[in-house]
Amino acid sequence: MPKAAVRRNPERSARADAKKNDRVLKDLPAGQSLSMPHYEDPWVNWLTEGDKVWVAFDKHRWNRGVVIGQIIRFLQGQQVLHYRVRFRGDTIASFNPRAGKIKPDNEETRELLVKHGLIPGKAAPALNKHK
Repeated sequence: MPKAAVRRNPERSARADAKKNDRVLKDLPAGQSLSMPHYEDPWVNWLTEGDKVWVAFDKHRWNRGVVIGQIIRFLQGQQVLHYRVRFRGDTIASFNPRAGKIKPDNEETRELLVKHGLIPGKAAPALNKHK
């Protein structure tokens, strides 16, 4: 009997690749970076429900939040993935990662936002607790 073809879940593969990339970033010498050189650059890696993020809801005000889901929207006839994020207590909004207004909450992102004066320099690594 022939073996059944194995289907790969592209979302799971992307998450595994993102975790692998995080390990690579930790091993880089100080001062070197493989990711976002500017805070407005898009973040296209997969995020999952419960991931902690930074979002720019107002023009230059970034807030910590948590991903609560995903939604597909149609923009100019194309499907575009948006992440639904809860922040500022009970505010919920959708963010397109290609627009550069949502970033993972990690040390590198915090350093980038501090460098550009978008969050206070004392932005603690401990995250706000979300319901």
